[in-house]
Amino acid sequence: MALAPLSVSTAFTAWQPDPAGLTVAVALAAGYLLLVRRATRLGHSWPLWRTLTFLIAGVGTLLMATAGSFGVYADQLFWVYAVQLLLLLLIVPVFLAFGRPLSLLRLQAAGTPPREAGRWVTRLSHPLIGPALVPACTALVFFTGLLNASLRSSGVAAAVHLGLLLAGFIFALPLLGEGPPPASIAIAAAVFVGFLELLADALPGFAVRMNDSLLTPWFAHLHRSWGPTPINDQHLGGSILWGVAELVDLPFLAFMVVQWVRADARETVEVDRRLDAVARSQAPTGEPLDSEAPWWERDASVFGERAKQFRHDPKQR
Repeated sequence: MALAPLSVSTAFTAWQPDPAGLTVAVALAAGYLLLVRRATRLGHSWPLWRTLTFLIAGVGTLLMATAGSFGVYADQLFWVYAVQLLLLLLIVPVFLAFGRPLSLLRLQAAGTPPREAGRWVTRLSHPLIGPALVPACTALVFFTGLLNASLRSSGVAAAVHLGLLLAGFIFALPLLGEGPPPASIAIAAAVFVGFLELLADALPGFAVRMNDSLLTPWFAHLHRSWGPTPINDQHLGGSILWGVAELVDLPFLAFMVVQWVRADARETVEVDRRLDAVARSQAPTGEPLDSEAPWWERDASVFGERAKQFRHDPKQR
């Protein structure tokens, strides 16, 4: 049956069953609610707004992207397919991560030794990994056989959707603090890579936008009587990919710069605390510690024997 033209009305009313998307949505919602229930039984309080964000914004957007109008028209219009990809890769995972599901798991695993899965979360939450996944996933879908295969097979489409969700969640981990606080040097490297990402993220969308040959014959064979021509449709999709990738990078860079400043301040406090502890442990018994002198004047490990001539003798005051 031919679909009605995409309009404001059909964008809100079009709906089709999507077994894979519904299964993932139900599993996510049921698992999250079970974790919240167990956490409250253990005496932990859990913010209601996090639960609502996970269920309504996260799971709700997932259903809209797979069973709503984006799922209905994804195989009819290239630009809708591109928007669906961006929703599953960048929007849905961020909303899910705002619900802090891993924090819920840690509340219930308190006191137990860390497992291998926890170590993998630590590795994947490294701020250098997430940003690289966005252009990699976009290029993988549009410049391999996945695009055509996902349009022809619902099973392949479900696998692509699941892979996008997982990659997007990894991207969201350092943004929302699900993993352990990274070192300032790692965040500094991520900021540098982020500037390179401004170019890298634009490449897939730019390539789609400037390509004058169809990436797949699927949309040309539909013979729609409405909507843009297949090549204009593809160019519109490329422009959306290009623009959204750049818009996502800017707040990401701003967030990482803020995290860099915070991590540097946190490490400075820790270094000062350790130096103070070393200075107190090296102070002679019964002799007051000259806390007014800079630590480098009192630490022989910095200047060796020369540090003695810079030391202040409290008895001479």
